[in-house]
Amino acid sequence: MNRIALLAGIAASTTAIAGPGLQITEAYIGLSGQDGTADWIEVTNFGPAPANLMGLFYDDSSADPTEGGDLPNIDLGAGESIVILIEAGASDIADFEAIWGTGINVIAVAGGGGLGQGGDAAVIIDAMSNIIDVVATPNVPDGEFGTVQFDIDGNGVFSTVGLNGAYLSAAFENDNFGTIQLIGNPGFIPAPAGFALLGLGGLTAARRRRA
Repeated sequence: MNRIALLAGIAASTTAIAGPGLQITEAYIGLSGQDGTADWIEVTNFGPAPANLMGLFYDDSSADPTEGGDLPNIDLGAGESIVILIEAGASDIADFEAIWGTGINVIAVAGGGGLGQGGDAAVIIDAMSNIIDVVATPNVPDGEFGTVQFDIDGNGVFSTVGLNGAYLSAAFENDNFGTIQLIGNPGFIPAPAGFALLGLGGLTAARRRRA
């Protein structure tokens, strides 16, 4: 299924609402072979006030809160980002910090399903199946080690070192590619003016806008 059809299908089966300013701003979809970390998404609060994550869920393209990973009772301050490790536990947080470093706001959730490397969607949804935000994730070519960064319109680009704050992770062994380093900027976003420029030449279709 192409990305536009995927988002359209989610739109047809759920309701978009004016959310608390929460948007998905980065995603790690994994690799062929050893991933280094669990799949993850980054969520940023673009609202003017703190947003509490309790009562919200992460899910993939199924967009089903009954199968999603429930988010904890955490306040995300205005302008703050958090990394959500998918289908993960405490040991996965340690693995993430070994790859990306400490000082990143990161949590782990069980449920929701990992992101497919052949194209998928990441959804933040509430218990009534109202969509807070959704982005389409692209097919990951072999040899692509970048995360996907999303602008405020949901356009995505693979991360490039030095662009939008992206940097190289610690090295690890992948059974298909040998010693590799990931590229990304988990837990942080550029200033909004620069971040919006991600939309130029983006890989993915724009997110379905909230009502």
